[in-house]
Amino acid sequence: MSFFWITAQEIIAPIIVLIAIGAILHRAFHFDMNTLSKLILYFFVPSIAFVKIYEASLHRDTHAVYHSLLTAVSVIIFVRHLYFGWLFLLHKIAMLP
Repeated sequence: MSFFWITAQEIIAPIIVLIAIGAILHRAFHFDMNTLSKLILYFFVPSIAFVKIYEASLHRDTHAVYHSLLTAVSVIIFVRHLYFGWLFLLHKIAMLP
């Protein structure tokens, strides 16, 4: 029973809170969902993935190898998403009248 409460408290509740905050802000400010979804995809998701991979705990004997590998892969993914995000923004700026 405690597993359910831990899961609800640490995983499900923050997601529900973020959805509620987003719904309230969308009603107040009427966000452009296409731009917002691309912003989240290209900037926030890679940032969260980088932090989670960097903070992952591994066993002591494989810690150095896997930590270095995961950090390198996450940095590559992060830089790639930043690059494509900036290309997208520059393309949008160039298309402005």
